[in-house]
Amino acid sequence: MSCAVSIGEDLSAAALARGLDAPWPRTNTGSVGFALVDAVVIAVSLAATAALALSLAFPEAIAW
Repeated sequence: MSCAVSIGEDLSAAALARGLDAPWPRTNTGSVGFALVDAVVIAVSLAATAALALSLAFPEAIAW
């Protein structure tokens, strides 16, 4: 009996970990796209990474 309870708890935990109780539709059945906000976030991230790389490569260029 305790083995069956343990298996049930494991299955329940696995279902929750996979997001089966999520309030939004699953991504394999819904449409997932690339929007303008995604491009903006990528551009800002690349600019910040480039600024950091340049500041590390040329520390004398920063006039504090």
